[in-house]
Amino acid sequence: MKNTNVVFLTEWLRKSYMFNQMKGRCVVDNYDGKLRNRISVGMLKDMREKGFSPNRFITLLGYKNSSLDAVRDAYIHTINVLQRKVFGRYGKKIKHLATAEYETGKGAHIHALIDLDTDRLSLDEWRRMIKDIWSNTRTGTSLGLPDDIAISNETWFENVTDIEGVVGYCFKNSTIAEKYQFVINRY
Repeated sequence: MKNTNVVFLTEWLRKSYMFNQMKGRCVVDNYDGKLRNRISVGMLKDMREKGFSPNRFITLLGYKNSSLDAVRDAYIHTINVLQRKVFGRYGKKIKHLATAEYETGKGAHIHALIDLDTDRLSLDEWRRMIKDIWSNTRTGTSLGLPDDIAISNETWFENVTDIEGVVGYCFKNSTIAEKYQFVINRY
């Protein structure tokens, strides 16, 4: 489902139910929750059907007041550079799914599920390369990307243990157009 369809649908529902602000808001909030759940369930089904089993959940911060479009472009650039460095231009593709979120006063950031080939590089080598490439983009900042392995594994470079929870977290703002953008799924 495209983000524009979600935006149209939720805006239409808000306008339709605003004749009674309290009652309408409750109905819309309930509908938004159901829609978010349907999006998460649909993504999980698609991931299972295509055999996508990510091993890392990464969070990459943009500079303060960076836009959703800017972090999306920086993320795609990061993945493309990473792809070329590890596998070459025409080699194996890195499997990933990413969303961008915007927080007022803080800017935008990326949440991504990624399947890193540990036969090719160790997780520590992948972590360092992602950090270096991301922080060399115009939008990416290394402020929230500590070098310490233990800290990074708890903050921005997490092991995926609960796939349903992580996918739900990625799509938590999927019905709020100003705060959310689906970036890409390549798996």
